[in-house]
Amino acid sequence: MVASFTKAAVAELITRKLPIPDQNLGTLHSLAYRSLDHPEICEVGKHFNAFNSTVSTSFQLSAPSRNDVDDGYAASEGAAEGDKLLRELQRRRALMQPQTAWPEELKGFAAAWQRYKDETGTMDFTDLIEVALRDVSHPPGAPDIGFLDEAQDLTPCEMALWRKWAAGMDKIIICGDPDQAIFSFKGARAAEMLTPIPEENVRVLKQSYRVPVAVHEVAQAWIEKIPPTHRKQVEYLPRDYPGEVRHTDHHYKDPSPLVHLAEPYLESGKTVLFLASCSYMLGPLLDALRSEGIPFSNPYRRRRLDWNPLYRPEDKFTAVSRVEAFMGNLISWNLHWTGNQLALWLPLTKGVFIRGKKTAGLTAFREAGGREVTPEQLAQYIPPETIEAALQGGAGWLQTVLGGEWQRSGTYACALAAAGGPEALSAADEPLCRVGTVHSVKGGESDVVILMPDLSYQGYMAMNETAEGFYDALRLFYVGQTRAKETLILAAPASRMAVEW
Repeated sequence: MVASFTKAAVAELITRKLPIPDQNLGTLHSLAYRSLDHPEICEVGKHFNAFNSTVSTSFQLSAPSRNDVDDGYAASEGAAEGDKLLRELQRRRALMQPQTAWPEELKGFAAAWQRYKDETGTMDFTDLIEVALRDVSHPPGAPDIGFLDEAQDLTPCEMALWRKWAAGMDKIIICGDPDQAIFSFKGARAAEMLTPIPEENVRVLKQSYRVPVAVHEVAQAWIEKIPPTHRKQVEYLPRDYPGEVRHTDHHYKDPSPLVHLAEPYLESGKTVLFLASCSYMLGPLLDALRSEGIPFSNPYRRRRLDWNPLYRPEDKFTAVSRVEAFMGNLISWNLHWTGNQLALWLPLTKGVFIRGKKTAGLTAFREAGGREVTPEQLAQYIPPETIEAALQGGAGWLQTVLGGEWQRSGTYACALAAAGGPEALSAADEPLCRVGTVHSVKGGESDVVILMPDLSYQGYMAMNETAEGFYDALRLFYVGQTRAKETLILAAPASRMAVEW
């Protein structure tokens, strides 16, 4: 069995095509989820609204805190008081801290949260670990050998589960790098990975197979700002490739120059990863990428659709799938849309139907299903001159008639289709340009990394208030730097709340 801390690391492991059964590969949360027979999770989907209806305003949540079962450590950034209480509740449980040590307000929230879970028969992400620790003797597949990756970021509760499961195995290998411990705010404790392992059983994997010489030099100088008394000194060698480190005067608040800086790499087939410490710092960049018509994604957080505007989940139709339906048979008058295609793309539009015909038209198209709809049939609901304009104007025309809720996502999909045809949308399933926070790509890599040095107000204050806060900031940007396989580009700060390169 191979268990890793992050979804990104698991995704990377999958690309290595290891001869390991699928059920024996995953995050610790997902392995616990399987061992508990796939319980319903209350931190995703519909439950946050239902929970909010049962509690006072001070306990309400602003949004689901996770996307799926592999998102046990996705950063929840909700600002409501309930969001903060839920984060603190999970942190203290992860530390296995007794409830008697909790503040009264947290006890009140915890009681309401537990009551909702009991009434709905659901679990939260910390329950997956706690209940598996209490009730499950062996992990899925009862493996003989276990690898635990990214162990420096496990909490005491998670490490306790791992050690319980490991007791039934013939051999265990715990892998981790304390210099990359960036989840201490969630209760992770890097020291847990080496306790109680005898020193003679510790092996240092000193050779990097990702980081080139130039990036290694900068990253090592950076992490060595942490004094030897607070980090384990080990030999660490770069791969045999020169690489490059560049500095730019541009910052995240004016990202267009950063996008232009990335374009030559993208055009040459290189992957480019834009990284920030907080998701709100990516907002201006996402707007710039959209306006330039550059496909982008975050393959480690698929269901975060602002980072994955071209992703097409199986359970919903997005703007991309609807624009694809429009473009699908848009070749000549001799190839007509099917009813299904019309039922998909027409809801994107406003002012296209003959007045009063929209509901009847959509019903007729859905009933037609996979059959082609002739121009004569279509003209019963849409003026012929509009149909002709659509056929002649293509995606450019569709963009001019987008309805309100589809303006943002539809405009981006239309721009890509207008530039490259239907193939541009399907080819964008795995775009070369990627975006994310450092936490979201933990375990991932890219040919080129463009790293922004800014911190949130809370992060900046923590960095300046305590030595450990400063070390946490150093580790965070060290992880960002070492995602680069060839080139690291260090952006300029957008304000004083940033680290100094």
